[in-house]
Amino acid sequence: MSDIKERFAEVVDGMVRDTAPRLFAVVQIYGDHADGRIAAWGMAFPGHVEAVSTEGSLHLSLRDTESITRAFTAPEEHLTATVVWLPAVNERLSDIDGFDHPEEGSAWW
Repeated sequence: MSDIKERFAEVVDGMVRDTAPRLFAVVQIYGDHADGRIAAWGMAFPGHVEAVSTEGSLHLSLRDTESITRAFTAPEEHLTATVVWLPAVNERLSDIDGFDHPEEGSAWW
């Protein structure tokens, strides 16, 4: 590979890493932690989040993950929801205000 192509590949790789969204799962919890399931997968960008239900029937674009968890919570069915963060590709995204996530590696429950 030529030097120009190698340098371009490095620049593109950096650009992708710098702008990568933060990935998360929306986990629904039944009752008092009796059972749970992954209800959706999402991406958090600065300023908004996107989520798609695992069945593919629900697509959400909302302001924050708190709004996403409310959408997957049903108190009348004893169903709550929480966000579980995947490790960040772009470490700067783990420090964005409004990301309501625990420290990496800590339990989410």
